[in-house]
Amino acid sequence: MAAIGYVRREGAEKIVLIGASMGAMATAKVASQDSFSAVVLMAPYFGSRKYAGPKESDIEKIISPLLFISASNDSSSDHTKKMFKLAQSPKEMKIFPGKDHGRKLLKYDHSEECEKLIVSFLNKYST
Repeated sequence: MAAIGYVRREGAEKIVLIGASMGAMATAKVASQDSFSAVVLMAPYFGSRKYAGPKESDIEKIISPLLFISASNDSSSDHTKKMFKLAQSPKEMKIFPGKDHGRKLLKYDHSEECEKLIVSFLNKYST
């Protein structure tokens, strides 16, 4: 939130948030507290006893356009699908085949398609 406050004071009018895995957990929490041009959550999880993270109510509060990305055989897949159902529109979701987790979606089998998906989403909502 401090970084967001700083870039706004410096004149930023459009801010996008992107987080992967634990970063997606933090991104979802922040996105529930303010409005942003776009939010991308890659392999997000709900909070647990071990890790602070978003609750269902946090996902329901997000008013920014949301893109959810996960892999079908990744442990985050069920969390991603549940978050998508809870989220307000506009929202999009892509579940890639395989087990790549978080930022690995940008490195391996689906890297090109994943990158294009993110860029297209950001162009749609933040330009």
